[in-house]
Amino acid sequence: MPLPSPYPIEYSRDTPSIKFQHISPSKHLSPYIFAYAFLESPQGDYISRYQQLLPAGTITINFELQGQMKGFLPNNYGELTPSIYLVGQTTVPHGILPIEELLHLSIVFFPVGFYTIFGIPASEFTDKVIAVDNVWGKEWAWLEEQLIEATDHLSRVNLLNNFLLKQLQIRGIKPFISDKAIAFWKQFPAGIHIKETTQHLKISERHFRRKFKEEIGITPKMYLRLKRFHQSLNLIKNTKTPDLSKIIYDCGYFDHAHFSKEFKTFTKLSPREYFKQQGQNNNQIREEYVLWNGR
Repeated sequence: MPLPSPYPIEYSRDTPSIKFQHISPSKHLSPYIFAYAFLESPQGDYISRYQQLLPAGTITINFELQGQMKGFLPNNYGELTPSIYLVGQTTVPHGILPIEELLHLSIVFFPVGFYTIFGIPASEFTDKVIAVDNVWGKEWAWLEEQLIEATDHLSRVNLLNNFLLKQLQIRGIKPFISDKAIAFWKQFPAGIHIKETTQHLKISERHFRRKFKEEIGITPKMYLRLKRFHQSLNLIKNTKTPDLSKIIYDCGYFDHAHFSKEFKTFTKLSPREYFKQQGQNNNQIREEYVLWNGR
C-alpha cells in the first residue's frame, strides 16, 4: 500500500544557479532518515564549481538522475561518481564538482539510521565513496529507473519511502547501544567522557567503542568531536554578534588554540578564512546536514 503524500518540505532554498530542497520521509521512516535532499543546477554558472562538504555525522545514498559529478574522498579523488553511490561517514572535509547540468538526490540518514535499516556495519564505508552495486548488487537498478522516469519530487519521495520501508522490514536490525549513547549525550552540550557514558550504560569501554563504530561508522570520540564542532559552528552562524570566547567555553573547548586547531581539522581553514569564504560565495552549498539534535 503506498504511503501517504505529499510530505512536508522541511527546507527549500534557491540561488541564482541552484535549487536545493529537503523533503521529509514518511513517519514510518522518520526515526531513521533525516531528509531526502534534491539538488538541481539548471544553469551553467554552477557547473565546474567545487562545493566543499564538511564531516556531518551521517551516511548518504546518492542518485545522479541527470548529469554527472566528480567526488573528492580518498578512494575516488577526482573521479566520476557512479550513478548510485553510498558516501560513508566522513572524518575530513571533502567535496563534489558538478560537470554537467545536474539533478542530484540524496537519502540522508540519521547517524544510526543506515545500520538500523540495512543491518550492515557502517564502519565498512567510512571516508569512502562506494557504488551501490558493490553493496547490494543490481536490486537498486529498478528504483533508479523509476526515479528517473518520475515527473516530480513528491513522486520520487513516494517511491523511496516504499522501497526503504521494505528494506527495513527485510533487513532491519535494532542497534545494540549507539542510539542510547547518543540520547544520553544530548544532556551534555559541553561534552562528556566515554568512561561516564559506559558507566551509565553499564557496558565495558572496549565493547562500547567496537559496537558504536560498527553501528555509526566512526568512533565515539570522533562523533563527540564532530558534535562539538557543529554546535560551535551553528552558534557562530546564527548569532548576530557572537561572543567567540563564550561559545568556545560553552562548547567545551579548552581555549582558542584548541578550537582553532579543531576547526581547521574539519574545514581545512581557520575560522576567519572559513567565514570569509562562505560570505563571498553565494552559490556554495552551506548545508552540512547538521543532525546533532536528531536521532
